[in-house]
Amino acid sequence: MKIAITSLKGGVGKTTIATNLAVCFAQKGYKVCIVDTDAEQESSIGWSEQRQDNLTNVTVVRVGERSLIREVKQMEKNFDIVLLDGSPQLRELASATIAASNFIIIPISPSAYDFWALESFMLRFEQIKQMREDKLEAYILLNKFNDNQNIGKELNESLKTEFSDIRRLQTTIGERVAYKETISHGIGVTEYKDKKAKDEIESLAQEIEAIIKTFNK
Repeated sequence: MKIAITSLKGGVGKTTIATNLAVCFAQKGYKVCIVDTDAEQESSIGWSEQRQDNLTNVTVVRVGERSLIREVKQMEKNFDIVLLDGSPQLRELASATIAASNFIIIPISPSAYDFWALESFMLRFEQIKQMREDKLEAYILLNKFNDNQNIGKELNESLKTEFSDIRRLQTTIGERVAYKETISHGIGVTEYKDKKAKDEIESLAQEIEAIIKTFNK
């Protein structure tokens, strides 16, 4: 299964979601690969370079735009789950990332900028979806959210009103220090001490597992 965590906007937590899901799925026994599409930042590559050899294996590779669709299709033969860590740098690359995937997870943080970027992203998504013969789905993931913040509440309501036709994942990822502290060690929060963060990622992984099971039905 090929899953893209992507957006046209930077800073929404794409790499954080991708690396943490990869660790969680690997701990469940899946063969997992992260495809880092960001040639400038290579954040997933940097994370993997900090990861110790004695931890659960997570393969991370760098793939360029021109060969992305072809190489990801090949990777699907060798891995149970291929997670594409999307780049906001080039719209063409965003299109290739969408085209290479079975379904898309779009992280949204509590910011008006993220909300505005979503409209442009969904236009691109719908264009690619119409050109495909196979199934393609998109899911919104609320990331870095705090229910006590007014901006979070307002954005949540706006998403329900203006993007009601887009599926939304039930799990919400909170604004937690654990997600930042684990990066420099090359680990996921399910390998860390913060139970709330661990529960969030495990809940998200369970949701995605359910999607995978029903995807081809």
